Amino acid sequence: MKKTIALIIVFMSFLCTVPAFADKDMQRFQPYTDVDISVLENEGFTCKYDEMSFTAELSPKTSEITWGEKGDFKDQYRVTLDIKVIYAAGKAVFIPRLIFRREGWHTYFDDLMDEVSIKNGENRYRIDVSGVSRSTSSSSYSATEQVVEPMGIVGLNMLKDIATNNKGIVIRIGSSGDHYWLKTTESAAFIDFYNACEKAGVLSQEYLVAYTDHCHIITLFNEGSEGTEDNTTMKEIMSPDEE
Repeated sequence: MKKTIALIIVFMSFLCTVPAFADKDMQRFQPYTDVDISVLENEGFTCKYDEMSFTAELSPKTSEITWGEKGDFKDQYRVTLDIKVIYAAGKAVFIPRLIFRREGWHTYFDDLMDEVSIKNGENRYRIDVSGVSRSTSSSSYSATEQVVEPMGIVGLNMLKDIATNNKGIVIRIGSSGDHYWLKTTESAAFIDFYNACEKAGVLSQEYLVAYTDHCHIITLFNEGSEGTEDNTTMKEIMSPDEE
């Protein structure tokens, strides 16, 4: 029970941002984790660390994918990949995250962002986002929304599918947003991120295996995808209205 409560506290802290970061050596975390920090360093990750709260954000060499434009009647979208480091049960825990952001005219007039859809070939996933932050400017009819989504067992299965069996990645941020087909160089950001996390041992942490995220499998039609849904339950796949 204590461990469960600790996990809940840990994952509730993911959406919190720390304003005062300083670039520091990632090796400070090595005594408190089985993750191989040297792998992340060698892969070009950078670290922003808060000494007093023992939390950090690790960014891969290519961390952002951006499309669209800013301006009248236009919107810009962004996906950021990073790793959040926090304390839990006597260890430093490394949590892969996806950060989704949209801003512009359509965002201003749209409802609050409630989902992100990702398609790999004929495999489809939905992320039910929560805790979306929103700011608006009535003078320019513009709004900005951002949400941070930590990845657990289903999200990491999705990331593995994107990285190891890429059939063409399409992302839609918001239920009414534009579809965006990732270029080869942009898909490479997901591939490099996944490979670095796997090599360093980030993906084998017991906390990630135990965490149920907001990602849901919609379809798994791609060849070789059979069996990858064993780590999900029907409750996770169903929408709230179907439960």
